[in-house]
Amino acid sequence: MADRDAGGTVGAPEAAAGTPAAAERVAAHVAEHVAEHEAEPPPGHTTAPVRPPVVDTRPTVDKLMWRMPFPYGTSAAVDSMTGVAAPLLAGFCITLLGVVAQAPGSFRWPGAALIALVVAAGLMVTCVQIGFRAQAFIYSRADFEQWRPQPVESQDVEEYLKETQQQHYDEWQSRQRIARIAYNGAIVALAAALAVVAAPPQSGATLTVSTTEQVIRWIAAGLAAAGGLGELFWVAKDQLANRAGSRNTRRTR
Repeated sequence: MADRDAGGTVGAPEAAAGTPAAAERVAAHVAEHVAEHEAEPPPGHTTAPVRPPVVDTRPTVDKLMWRMPFPYGTSAAVDSMTGVAAPLLAGFCITLLGVVAQAPGSFRWPGAALIALVVAAGLMVTCVQIGFRAQAFIYSRADFEQWRPQPVESQDVEEYLKETQQQHYDEWQSRQRIARIAYNGAIVALAAALAVVAAPPQSGATLTVSTTEQVIRWIAAGLAAAGGLGELFWVAKDQLANRAGSRNTRRTR
């Protein structure tokens, strides 16, 4: 009997440990112990504190719209006119001027041809001179940011840069307009010179021109004159279009 009591007393904890409630308590204790070990950093390791994101509270500078030519390729077209076409035509006028001066008897009106060629060459040179000076005043915001990569300090500086660019743009517009007028006038003068040069010379004792040659040369002179009139029409149309565009630009400002 004593043995049964002793055996029963000794086996009670074992029986209690085998119950479902005891198993749940053991599992909860193990899970809590594992969680504590996982939360602790390894020896020698320090965890950096989590910092909130830095927000830039400095005031931003609004980039203002700078003026630009329209159509957008106007600047490149003016550069080609003043830097390529005008110099070549000026050289042609000077060369033809020398030809007429050396052989005035081969032309019907050598004096008129010389005057027209001098006017054409002078206007071409004027176009070149004004054109390359005008190019110094045309630039975009991208050009400015490439020359000066530092950010703009304040809105006042941005306003100043915009006003300066507008003044330079107005100066460029004025100069390129003068260069365009000089170029168009030179084209008309060159057409008149070609018409005068192409006219058949008067037949004389030392020069005889056949009827067929005279007809051909009069046709050539007429074509040159027609080209000059076409240039005048084109210039007038271009001027009217530019004035209409200027009025529309002022209305939208």
